[in-house]
Amino acid sequence: AKTTQDELRLLVETNRESANIFRDKSFSLILHTLKGSKVFNLNFEKYLSFPFLFNLKEFTPGMNILTLIDPDKKVIAERIFFNYNNLPITTFSSPKIKASLDSLEIQMKPKMALDSIKVSVSVLPKNSIANQHKHSITSYLLLQPYIRGVVQQADWYFNAVDKHKIQELDKLLITQGWSAYDWGSIFNSDFEIRYKSENLLEFEATLNKPTGENQEFLIHASNSSSPQVVNIPANKKSFIINNFFHFEDDELAISKMQGNQLLPANLYVRFSPNTYPDFKTNAPFVQPKVEKTSLNYTQDQPQVLFGKDREVLDEVVLVKRVDKVKERERKLGAEKWGRVSVINYDDITLFQTLGRYLDSKPGIRANENGGGLSVVNLSASNRVRPDGNTPQGPQLYLDDVPLDGSFFGFYSLDNVDYVEINLRGFGGSFLDVNGSIKIYSRFTSVFESSKTVNPQKFNYPVAFSQQKQYYIPKFESYTSDFYQNYGVVDWKPLLKLNAAGEISFKIKKPQVDYQLIIQGISSNGTLIQDVQQINVEK
Repeated sequence: AKTTQDELRLLVETNRESANIFRDKSFSLILHTLKGSKVFNLNFEKYLSFPFLFNLKEFTPGMNILTLIDPDKKVIAERIFFNYNNLPITTFSSPKIKASLDSLEIQMKPKMALDSIKVSVSVLPKNSIANQHKHSITSYLLLQPYIRGVVQQADWYFNAVDKHKIQELDKLLITQGWSAYDWGSIFNSDFEIRYKSENLLEFEATLNKPTGENQEFLIHASNSSSPQVVNIPANKKSFIINNFFHFEDDELAISKMQGNQLLPANLYVRFSPNTYPDFKTNAPFVQPKVEKTSLNYTQDQPQVLFGKDREVLDEVVLVKRVDKVKERERKLGAEKWGRVSVINYDDITLFQTLGRYLDSKPGIRANENGGGLSVVNLSASNRVRPDGNTPQGPQLYLDDVPLDGSFFGFYSLDNVDYVEINLRGFGGSFLDVNGSIKIYSRFTSVFESSKTVNPQKFNYPVAFSQQKQYYIPKFESYTSDFYQNYGVVDWKPLLKLNAAGEISFKIKKPQVDYQLIIQGISSNGTLIQDVQQINVEK
């Protein structure tokens, strides 16, 4: 076989002695890809060779496989070739950059019209040597699954493609290419699936003490799932919950429902799967290239001197229990202008209504007389709005919707998740000239986590991990040789298209020339790979 940019020339040939042996037998040449297959029947009774000429523009882009099979369904020969035509790869247009103070807003649009994408953008100094990978997303997905060994600079085959690279990739596939098809299993009619497909998580709960009566159990809400009620008939001793989604930091809490009470469930629970499978691989890897010369970085290192009279102390370990309420307040307040207070069970039992709770806060006077809620900001001194009106107190919001105080008269505190009090009105609209109080609703019962409920709790042996947040490293200098070779400006791991069909993100304004390394995939399988270099205005 011989491949070019647009066509594949293939010759299936035998000799006269072999032709006499299988003169009456028919062979099959199968052209197959991940999307389908086509069969050509061959018989060597009259001819010793069959030439084929294929137009690659009509083939599926990417990897294609030709297999020759004899009448007994045994593989005689197989050939893998790569079709460069119409590869599902696109890049981005030049970025639009808007500067503001110490940051840059970057907007980019893919050259191909795409409905939905997920893109990772690495922002590195222009001269960085930290991004010298052997593969790109294109070579990993289109080439590596069909190679037995390792390939140095695999992405080379997909950049500035010419006749030379086409021939070099063809040679690589001849020497190291392989097909994942197991023809013995395909032609075996008794083939059976030994392992069922996994579908999220599953657990079976068995009653430790069956009562012979109908019972109800409550699976409490968590950060990843809604509450669920399970009814157990009198003749059943267990129940199974499948398609269950659970994060690794959450606990599984189950209570028995008895009248108006929630009691410990007293269950024995078995989980499936209950262990992480061992992942063993002997996949080879390419040794990193070691540079003979390296930059000479000299930094003053602190010197610690230990004299004769000095003593090395044992380590001291401090252990402190984390206050979950305070931790959540800090997390919510990180992106708020005001002070965030999370409502807990003690607040509800002590104050009962929103007005009484707000009245306990410093700088505020709240009154529920007259059926509504009247709040006064003691530090506002009746600032005047731009429209000329003088507000009587902070602007009230419910789930970011502005409302007047008549809505919040004797408003039950158990409907409130947390409150943001911003007495100075920073970051708000002209409505907030006298400050603002934002109330956010609770959509689960606070009593589920209160002292009145003591559910039976279980730790999932296997659970889903949550997405981790990336923190930009700190550097002593953002212009040094070390930074320009090994530093990082930023990383945006999950960018999506906005309404304008663009990706948009902000970065701290770099002090050196930088590059945008973009890799991603669209909902229809189009690969996105691009590198854009940008010079900083001096």
